[in-house]
Formats: sequence, C-alpha cells, structure tokens
Amino acid sequence: NHLYILQTDVNEGVEASWVKEHGVISYSDIVTAEEDLTVTYAGLSSVNTTTPGDTQFSVRVVDEAGNDVEKSVTVTIVPKMSANASITLIPSEVAGADWKTLSGVVAYKVSPTSSVPYTVFDIDATSVLTTPGTYTLTITTEDGQTTTVSVVVVGASVENYDLYVNLDDVKDEAWFITEAGIVASPVSGSVTNLDLSGVDFTTAGDYDITISVSYDGKTGTLDQTLKVHVLPYLSAK
Repeated sequence: NHLYILQTDVNEGVEASWVKEHGVISYSDIVTAEEDLTVTYAGLSSVNTTTPGDTQFSVRVVDEAGNDVEKSVTVTIVPKMSANASITLIPSEVAGADWKTLSGVVAYKVSPTSSVPYTVFDIDATSVLTTPGTYTLTITTEDGQTTTVSVVVVGASVENYDLYVNLDDVKDEAWFITEAGIVASPVSGSVTNLDLSGVDFTTAGDYDITISVSYDGKTGTLDQTLKVHVLPYLSAK
C-alpha cells in the first residue's frame, strides 16, 4: 500500500479516483458489487504534491451488511529533478568533463507504484566551449524531465601581450592589467593575478609575466604570457 507521485510546482492534491485506480485496496475483500460499497478516506486531503516526503492516509470500505476493510496507505512525493546551479571550470577541464558528476544531477523515474533513480541522462554540452565565458548545460531524462546548469569557464581575454617600460620605471599589477587590456571572465567576482616576481625593472631585457584568474575557488592560468620589454637608457654620442 505505497504510492508514488513526482513533486509538482503547484499542489495538485490526490484524487480518490486515482487511489482507487492504482489498487491500494481490494474492494473484493468484502463484496464484489462496488455499487453496494461506501468508501471513505481519512487524511487524503493532507497530501501536498509540492513537498517531498511521505504522507499517510487511510481508506475504509463498508458494504451494506456492515462488513468493512480499512487500510493505511503511504504516499511518497518524490523530489523533482535537481542539479547544481552552476559549475566552475578552467579551460583545460572542459574537454572530457564528467558532466553527470559535476552537475550533481538527481532525478527519478516515477510510476504510481515505484520510484527508481535515473542513472543515464541526455546531457547536451555542445554549447560549452573552452573559451572563457558562461555557458548553459542542458540535462534531460527519458521521460522529459529537464534542467539547466550554468557552466562558468574561468579565464581572461588579452588585447596586447607585448608591453614596454623604461629602465627603473617600476610598474604595478594594475598598470599591466590596464595596458595589456586584460578582461577577466567572469567579469563580476573574479580576481586577476599577475606574477611580476620574475621582472627586474633595474635590468634591461625581456621578461614573461604569467596571468591567472581566480573565481569561485578555481584558478585558471592562461597559456600565453605577457612579454615585458624593459628598455635601456638611451646614451648620447
């Protein structure tokens, strides 16, 4: 005497006719002519299909002779499809990503008499690129349940990879970010870091600066580095 209903966004309740249709009680236990029966339900109206969990109600059937059968029924409201709201990756993690695990998707195949977790999903990741940005992952079950997950690929765009400074003209991180035209992705909430430790502003030469972007616990490092050219003083002849 156990029934299952997939969670709904609006409370649809449970109709007595639906309970009867799915055989939680056999009226033939007491009489074969259903027109001679009085059927009452206690607690059926308390079932709320928007709230996952178990609710009990009882069904009592009485015939004209006063013979009766009463049974307790459990209705389980099965949680609707769910997944993480977003996934944060660095570009190198996009190819070959285990989208099922990363998304944390959970869904159930529900019939009136059973609830079975889905293990296979149709996951559309064709729109997710290795280019930094925000993309949408679409996940669907065979019975049409669907959800979307935001995929944030951390990185940055750079307008100018070659920068020039004069000898002894020490520049800070903010200057390099502005002059190189570095725009982090995502724009909001991310932090751009430049490794200036290898740059010697007192010695003319060419130096590499590594660019990394951090967001939501992930740090993406760009494959290409900034090239900083420290220029020597001009000498007069």
